[in-house]
Amino acid sequence: MHIRATKDQMMNEIERLRTENKHLVQRHFVSDMKNGMLQSVIQALEDDDQSQDILHHLKRGKSLRSITEQLQRPLVAEFGNITPDAERQFNIAIEQYRQQWVESQDPCFWVNVTNDPVLVEHLMTLYLTWIHPLHVLFDEEQFISSFRKCEDVYCSSSLVNAICAMACNVLRSEWRDDDGARSGIGHLQAKFMDEVERLQRRVKIPKLKAIQTWAIVGEGDI
Repeated sequence: MHIRATKDQMMNEIERLRTENKHLVQRHFVSDMKNGMLQSVIQALEDDDQSQDILHHLKRGKSLRSITEQLQRPLVAEFGNITPDAERQFNIAIEQYRQQWVESQDPCFWVNVTNDPVLVEHLMTLYLTWIHPLHVLFDEEQFISSFRKCEDVYCSSSLVNAICAMACNVLRSEWRDDDGARSGIGHLQAKFMDEVERLQRRVKIPKLKAIQTWAIVGEGDI
């Protein structure tokens, strides 16, 4: 599975399992059973307002049942029972999907704003080179270790997005003579910040990473 085609591939896998589950249901003479969880994930992925959240959960290997519960609102009129075999196969697919991100150590595991790992790496380098030494808000070695391993121990998506947003200030200075590039960087920065705010709103009990995220945002005028 090629990571770049994340949404399309997961949609195809969901559709395949939905079809398979339908056949299993018919085979057991319960054709009126609604495949609620798979339907909800499909509709959520098709909904621009929720696709970012779903991809976030998929990257972290959340189970189908967990993802459905975290949607927080019903996306179909009725929820029925999913066959155990279909749910098991879907969860295996999700875990394989997560493992591919982990094994490839793709920095885009942490962000949904861009699918360009080179850009994310460059922004991380800019921050760690020019900003972090002046404002040490986290242990760089621990952070990088979690970042590379795709672990939520000393790293988080909100933290990485905040770092990328802050690094855009440095990136913009590299293109000081190109108004078009500076405008594009400003748009990219705004998207990173929107993602930070969206993720931070989900934090019910502030943890160290959440505090570090807001501290990074407060370092400059974003």
